[in-house]
Amino acid sequence: MKLLLLIGSCLLATSQASEWDYNAEGDNGPADWGKRFPKCNDTASSSRQSPINIVVDNTKYNASLPTPEFINYDVAHATSNLIISNNGHTVVVTPKYASSDSKAQIKYKGKTYELVQFHFHWGSDSKRGSEHTIDGKHFQVEVHFVHYNTDDFNNFNEAKTEEGGLLVYAQFLKSFASSANAGYQEIVPQFEKVKYKGNTTTIPHFKFDTLLSKVPDRIYSYPGSLTTPTCDESVSWIVNSQTVEISQDQMSKFLELKSNKGETNEDLVNNYRPVQKLQQRTVETNVPGSGVTITSSFSMMLMTVLPIAYAFF
Repeated sequence: MKLLLLIGSCLLATSQASEWDYNAEGDNGPADWGKRFPKCNDTASSSRQSPINIVVDNTKYNASLPTPEFINYDVAHATSNLIISNNGHTVVVTPKYASSDSKAQIKYKGKTYELVQFHFHWGSDSKRGSEHTIDGKHFQVEVHFVHYNTDDFNNFNEAKTEEGGLLVYAQFLKSFASSANAGYQEIVPQFEKVKYKGNTTTIPHFKFDTLLSKVPDRIYSYPGSLTTPTCDESVSWIVNSQTVEISQDQMSKFLELKSNKGETNEDLVNNYRPVQKLQQRTVETNVPGSGVTITSSFSMMLMTVLPIAYAFF
């Protein structure tokens, strides 16, 4: 019975995976996701779909916005491994933790989130690739570090459908460096082993903080969704305002990946969802000089009371 359920789940997952892609000219592209996956629609004023275009002047500057606390991102565990796989939509890197104390986590706004995987979105040239944009500008690669809320949920699948269940940390990459980025050199050369859909390989664990910018806590934060079907609106997004440089040679490895394996090998490229409507959401930031300043209620009270008080003197 368990075997039948497992086979059924695999068939369902395969069926759902084949019902969407990134081809804007086909019937399964992002514009049509909402027909098969209703949560992917962004038409309702209350919708919280991702990605979005972050308009810096419209963000709300909040000097007291909590910064993410990275736990075990700076540790390489000799007994833990990473599985790299090509699922036809992207390359996914999944940690296999040897023990609970080796798990990479982010603490944010009083909750603890465990890293379950990270994956990539990229474009065919330097003008596209990232899912989020900053003032309408794309970056060539966007990395998503996907975490689930371990305080309130038992596992990722339980958390992914619930508000506050997930946290995704986004890091932009650009291919301007003259030499290889040391952190991404741990992963990118392995892409030749996962060139086709269904390929997997295993590498030793390494320090994940080498994949982030040197200023990982200058962020934009907003409530949103997964950027692939089923587009569950369960994600607290943290978008790093700083970019990481990789080399042109490292970027070329992304462009050699294929989305299938057969007689006609299709390039796995431009695998990003277009930006969605912001609707009624607010994007907060702690990047100085950005947007409108969020003022505390106490400060607002002083701004109101002091002019009145001075009027009596």
